[in-house]
Amino acid sequence: MSEEIRLEPECRADDHQGTVVALEKAGRSVGVGPTPVRILAQLTRDPGPGPVGFTVMSGEDVTIGLLNSGDAIGIDGRWCPVVGCTSVNGWVTVETAFGYPVVTAFMDAPILLARVVDATEVAV
Repeated sequence: MSEEIRLEPECRADDHQGTVVALEKAGRSVGVGPTPVRILAQLTRDPGPGPVGFTVMSGEDVTIGLLNSGDAIGIDGRWCPVVGCTSVNGWVTVETAFGYPVVTAFMDAPILLARVVDATEVAV
């Protein structure tokens, strides 16, 4: 289980900028994922070529927060079909089909993603 983290307004006697500035600064720190290293290790093992008909995407900008039903995610060196994703307080739980593992990670955790890309939707 994960803990819920709440950001409270912070106001110090020596801080003349006020509560609003403190909340803005706190908001910038959100998104630095506290995903456990063992989960990151599961998500970064190369699963090889993508499933037939899928386009593989990877890189710094490809995160678990981008997943949709129907995608495939690389977990433990294999492609797992995604049947659902739930996001709560920045944590994303990915449900997979056929008994593949369920993974929970912070939304900025890097992943290997395979998605069916419709060529008619891609603008030239």
